[in-house]
Amino acid sequence: MPSQLAGAIKAARSSAASTNPFASLRGRLILVTMVLALTALLMAVGLLEDAARRQKTAIEQQLFETAKAMSLAVDGAILERRAVLRTLAHSPSLQRGDFKTFEEYANASLLGRGIWFILFDPNGKAALDTFGPSNSLPGDESQDQAVRAHFLVVWPAPISSNEQIGGIQVAGGHYVIHLDNRVTVRGKANYDLVMVVLSTGLKNLFHRQDLPTTWHSGIVNGDGVVIAQNIAFQRNVGQKVSNDLINQMKR
Repeated sequence: MPSQLAGAIKAARSSAASTNPFASLRGRLILVTMVLALTALLMAVGLLEDAARRQKTAIEQQLFETAKAMSLAVDGAILERRAVLRTLAHSPSLQRGDFKTFEEYANASLLGRGIWFILFDPNGKAALDTFGPSNSLPGDESQDQAVRAHFLVVWPAPISSNEQIGGIQVAGGHYVIHLDNRVTVRGKANYDLVMVVLSTGLKNLFHRQDLPTTWHSGIVNGDGVVIAQNIAFQRNVGQKVSNDLINQMKR
């Protein structure tokens, strides 16, 4: 009986060994190889995920720094133009009503093309308009003339404070930034001196940043309206961005 039991146990072990592929030395080597391969695969996946996270962080940092540089460039451009407008608003020639001398002085102070000055009288009519061929952007003379004509028609109400910065959408999907300053002319303080800045003139701000060709960058005002961008300029200028982006801007 014991010998029969021992034989049965031996037979069971032999049967189990024959059905277990990893019981033999070869099977164990295969198992070790599979474990090592799986470990290497998991390590590779982990390294790839870490590299992807690092790349994402680097791109986000680059985007943030570029946006910050663009913001500073826009601020600098506006502040520079505002300083010029303030100086002109207090020029003696303008205050005494010598518009011819003032026009020469104003044209000499321009900060590039796509900018000109309009002086609106108390009735909202243009008493002085310095627009001319030298103010237009190269190749856009007729287009700028149309924008100027439309701006004079849709010019908003006189400013309610001594200084303000605004913007308005005009003909052909263009956006015009206007810096306004209340001035005194012959003792009357209800004239408005306006520096008109075509948004197309802001393209140089994008060029200075040397953005990659695949990047879409834009300047959006406080109301969520696109006033300039580096790609498909006229198609989106004057259009509102998504509500999600507006909410993010507010936060």
